[in-house]
Amino acid sequence: MSEEVGAIQSLLDRVPSTADPVERASLMDEAESRLRGAAGTKRSFKMEIRLVQDINERRRLEKRLQGMDQDLRTLK
Repeated sequence: MSEEVGAIQSLLDRVPSTADPVERASLMDEAESRLRGAAGTKRSFKMEIRLVQDINERRRLEKRLQGMDQDLRTLK
């Protein structure tokens, strides 16, 4: 999921320097598509966390998920 966040950030970083409106729209569409994919990955990760038996490990993963969720909200 962190790779997805990095890829989205990379796409969004390219938007301001793109002069062609068509290419800019294409970059935004690609970023939106990747955001939807990342949201699906987030749901899967959340379900996987529920299966973890060790409470300390589960809390660590939940904190990691919260951080990534915040990153996704910022990118959105």
